[in-house]
Amino acid sequence: MNQPGPVNPPEIVRLICLVHGVGSQPKGEFLEQVVAPLMRWVAAWPGVGPAEFRAQLRPEQGPARATVRIVFPRRTERWEFVEAHWASAFYPEAEPAVLTWGYRMLLELPEIVPKMLREVFGDDPPPRLDPAYRPLPKAFPSRLYDWLVGSVLGIVWHAFYLAALALGVAFFLLSLLPSWLLAPDLARRVLRGLMETLVAGIGDLLAMARNPASLASISNTLAEAIRPHLAPTDGTAPPASLVVLAHSGGATAAFYSLSGADFWRSVAGADGPPIPTTLITAGSSLNFAWLTRRWLVGAAQQPLWRRQLPAGLRWVDVYTRYDPVPHGQPRDDLVGAVRGGAELNVVRVVNHDSFFDDHGAYWENYLEFVPRFAYEIMGQDAAALRRIDWDGIRSRRRRVGAQTFLRLLAAALSLGALAAYQGEAYQATSGLLSAAAASSPGLLATLLTSLAASQPLVLLLDYGVLAVLLAALLKLAQSVSATLVDRPYEPEGPAS
Repeated sequence: MNQPGPVNPPEIVRLICLVHGVGSQPKGEFLEQVVAPLMRWVAAWPGVGPAEFRAQLRPEQGPARATVRIVFPRRTERWEFVEAHWASAFYPEAEPAVLTWGYRMLLELPEIVPKMLREVFGDDPPPRLDPAYRPLPKAFPSRLYDWLVGSVLGIVWHAFYLAALALGVAFFLLSLLPSWLLAPDLARRVLRGLMETLVAGIGDLLAMARNPASLASISNTLAEAIRPHLAPTDGTAPPASLVVLAHSGGATAAFYSLSGADFWRSVAGADGPPIPTTLITAGSSLNFAWLTRRWLVGAAQQPLWRRQLPAGLRWVDVYTRYDPVPHGQPRDDLVGAVRGGAELNVVRVVNHDSFFDDHGAYWENYLEFVPRFAYEIMGQDAAALRRIDWDGIRSRRRRVGAQTFLRLLAAALSLGALAAYQGEAYQATSGLLSAAAASSPGLLATLLTSLAASQPLVLLLDYGVLAVLLAALLKLAQSVSATLVDRPYEPEGPAS
């Protein structure tokens, strides 16, 4: 009598919605940034066969999407990635409103800066119930680096922010001048570039905070990305779980969407998540949005703050102490207002310990972010939990601490050398400026000549050029190190 063969377990389908940050991001760019490192990490999992990978990064219709089929030793999973591309879902606010909003943000610095410094100097947040988010002590090189330069770099970053706002106002005023007096088109182009680089993010938050139409349109983008999967029309079963990964300003958009019963009714016909759902906020803008709530019509009247996360939803907040956007873990008053019935896990990771690089470096953190992302995708699976290498995390943190300390030492030696030879540096730079003035038209020649004659301004220029060169060289060294030393982690041990 023939015995029936083993029954293959059904394929487990997971849905992952990716919500990008602020700015004019091309469709599919964020999906590529997130999925590529995750797939490299999965490929190194022992016992896992080659993944079947399909992607549409720039489809003419619908969102960017990718499908990954992974054969684990004991089961098969299909991960469906979809990008909620909300960058073009609303019209930007007018430049005067954005610039005013940016200056109003400066009024919050007495709250932002002390909190950021506490986060820089402090340790990991308190332990949570989930073992994937247990705290780790800070290595000595990192602690020394924090005390020496953490506060200085914070001041420098805010100085750049203030300078961008000041230049934005200047060029906005220039763009209003009549064409016979000055070229207003050039001023508008420069203004647009400044707004895009440092101020546009504030403008996106302004649109969400004060414009209900913009907020509803952004939320609808998330709904259109998720609805075909949660309410399929082809007779297929919905996925087993949903993970929404939201970066930067996308965290505010994702919170508003997932906390609304109207959103869930539109995508699944229920008042809340119909399947296990996790919201991961990385480099979240929610702290910024929360601080600015009182500037408009009062917190009670703003759509953003009239709702809470539903019961049964997991909220995982990931931050670095040098990421200026979240400036640390979620504020206590924010958590009390929006958490609702959600389970909250907060984890600090270490990317590069850099104010300028940390915000966009979560996705390629193969030791601290990627394994936890996979852990949430797989429904907090025990096999994924075992892939978190705590010894590797400690080793990498010590290495990053040593690298940051060497950066500090190189910068100190370079600036010290310039200070020791500032007379020679002034003569060389002044000569170059004078030579440039000789071949320049009238007004520019006058400005260059005046600059060459001012020793303080020339020395300030020298220090600025040196700082830019150092930043470029350190960035090159970091890229070389990432290529030759910081290879993707390859987990050890049997897979399950």
